[in-house]
Amino acid sequence: MNVSESQKSVECRGAAMRRENWRVLFGNSKPQELPAIKEPRSYPPPLSSVSYISPFPGMKEKGRICFFERLHYHKRKWYFVVATDSDKEEKLKECNTNAQHNVHTIFQKKPFGVEIVTQAAMTRLIMSSNTMEKVVNTTQILINRFQPFSHGHIIQDSIIPLHHLMFQAGIKNGQNGYNIILDDEQVSDTSLSYTLATGPMMHDEWFKSVSPERRPMYIDEVDELLCPFQTHCVFSAVYTGFSDLNLLGPHLSAPATITTNVDSDLDPGAFDHRSRVLFDFNREAVENMLGSKVSMSLGDDASDDYGEGNIVVTFVQRRRSRIVVNLEEVKEEVGRVLFENFAGAYEVNIVAPEDLDPVSQVILVRNSTIFIAVEGGALDTLVYSRRNTVVVAWGRSPSLEMPEGGLIQLDEGNVTVDFWHELAFRNWARRAPEGLGMHIFPVMTPPGLNYTVDVRGTAEAVRLGLEKLKLHHGGG
Repeated sequence: MNVSESQKSVECRGAAMRRENWRVLFGNSKPQELPAIKEPRSYPPPLSSVSYISPFPGMKEKGRICFFERLHYHKRKWYFVVATDSDKEEKLKECNTNAQHNVHTIFQKKPFGVEIVTQAAMTRLIMSSNTMEKVVNTTQILINRFQPFSHGHIIQDSIIPLHHLMFQAGIKNGQNGYNIILDDEQVSDTSLSYTLATGPMMHDEWFKSVSPERRPMYIDEVDELLCPFQTHCVFSAVYTGFSDLNLLGPHLSAPATITTNVDSDLDPGAFDHRSRVLFDFNREAVENMLGSKVSMSLGDDASDDYGEGNIVVTFVQRRRSRIVVNLEEVKEEVGRVLFENFAGAYEVNIVAPEDLDPVSQVILVRNSTIFIAVEGGALDTLVYSRRNTVVVAWGRSPSLEMPEGGLIQLDEGNVTVDFWHELAFRNWARRAPEGLGMHIFPVMTPPGLNYTVDVRGTAEAVRLGLEKLKLHHGGG
């Protein structure tokens, strides 16, 4: 067997495994496919265009999304067609200038990045191949999943921005339909072979939050489902630029030396808008993930647990990072507080999210009256929680992860925060009718070489949380 035959064999086996894994995660739902449209070749080929939309008020340059029109696809490669060589130079300069704002990532990606070519060059390429032409009117949304093995980053960097964009741009109800394409090659050198060999990852099930009726596809499936290898395709509408966006504010990501914040262009005046975005997402995503019957059975108000005399406290203990070494001591003290301050029944659980699939994680947060975890991805699933959920958030260890504090650059100047997720806490705490309405109690983590959290501070936060549940029970 020669190399090409061997590669085809690997790809075939990978495609079969991928389909089976998608069937397990998404049932019989499929991406949208269109039959090939044979048309006379367009000479010269149509010019491409790109514009930048800002569906996320409060974000400046980094909040923009690329919207491509007439983006060409030929033999597994994207092409952006311009009229002349001077136009090509201008477009390259524009890409290099704006690359730091993350709106041009598709141009830098390897090996499937967009190449900027002139009409003449594109014409020669088409004429040299025995290809038919296909116009793809379905809207394509290219998602480069940032840290695809982390459910928290997939939710905040991909799922929520995607939901809001589809709503703002009317994509979901558009007459031409849409596809979500998981374009992951730049995540690591081996990610392409990984997707071919093993298919989807468990975390991909989070995309049900946005599109329960249509599963995403991988970039290598473009050839299989949309644009066969011997076809030159022109895609009418392509959205991209979702990689590492964190548009809705929970993370204050920063370089190793924490002196500035790369997501710093946040407008405090847009906090209310981001809260409404999260609220709208919560209402739709929970039902998409669980179905209407299950979501209704779990209720929508955590304070009802107080009135019904049955409280569930969930501690999150991660498997690989931010492991709390004195968790049993904290659990015992929290149990004492519950015994002394709550007359009903209570249940205290320690859970590792890594052990649960996405649907089970949504059920976990919907069942939790009080949710306790270290800041980070363990908290990101709270966007699926019920209103009045009490959240005790342990701050990241200043010795381990915040040696110089977190610095946010706002319009009026720099503001130092004690917690990386302070912006998220403000978003999550917004009350009804257009807010998640959580009760957030941040607890500082003492400096040290590990996560030894404040036992008394945690217990006091739980006591205050019980008071909030009592206050809001019955619609308060």
